[in-house]
Amino acid sequence: MHDDMTTVLTVRGQTSVPARFRKEAHLQPGQRLRWYRAAPNEFRVVVETPETAAGPLAALGYAEKFHPQGVPTTEQAMRVLREGEDS
Repeated sequence: MHDDMTTVLTVRGQTSVPARFRKEAHLQPGQRLRWYRAAPNEFRVVVETPETAAGPLAALGYAEKFHPQGVPTTEQAMRVLREGEDS
């Protein structure tokens, strides 16, 4: 027998996690869920724990989005920040 675990998407793009799943996974308000596309009409939801949450290395490559000509070195960035200090 298949339980009906259907939820509805709101106009703001929000939905509910069925109570049975919340209880089984011990989910709490404010807890993060990470979504992945598994197939065109199928998604996978992973409960983030301290072990699965993005760590400091997740930021690697982020600066490249804002510096297509190349990420400045620390020395170059500090030179820009210090411009005008002696004035």
